[in-house]
Amino acid sequence: MKPFCVKTYQGIFSGYASTYTPDAVGDQMVPGAFQKTLWAWKKKKKRFPHVYWEHDIEEPIGVCLQLKEDEKGLFIQGKLLQDFPKTKEALQSIQWGRRGLSIGFFVQGCHFNGGTRCITEVLLKEISLVKFPCNSDAVVEEIKSISSCSYDAATQGVHRAFQRLYLKINASF
Repeated sequence: MKPFCVKTYQGIFSGYASTYTPDAVGDQMVPGAFQKTLWAWKKKKKRFPHVYWEHDIEEPIGVCLQLKEDEKGLFIQGKLLQDFPKTKEALQSIQWGRRGLSIGFFVQGCHFNGGTRCITEVLLKEISLVKFPCNSDAVVEEIKSISSCSYDAATQGVHRAFQRLYLKINASF
């Protein structure tokens, strides 16, 4: 997995909403499965699906700016909108390493290969940030955020600053 990268805050994130690797329930997207639905979203609705928190349509947290199918899966670039109540919780979840993505969809075409359902076409309904994705490779890979260093490095820096403060306080007594 690509190291998590954090950049100057704009609320923009990117990653994979779905990949071609088998998921925890035995489904596997097949390359090309998203082509028709992406065309329909772009041409007919003039937008992409909204981004929700944990598949709850009552909890919108953002919008898709870009969706495209590539060699790895369904790539997303989205924007988290701070006006929504759950956006702060979603950002905290991402910062603490729970940065899963998931899709809500209807199967339009599939076949079975042993115990795996190979999905050849979907009707994409929504994309969600989730704490525990069914497809472990479907994750936020980057978010433009407060710091220009990785979250781990920022955490270590804060920890060192607290250690220095602790030592100064103890030295004064």
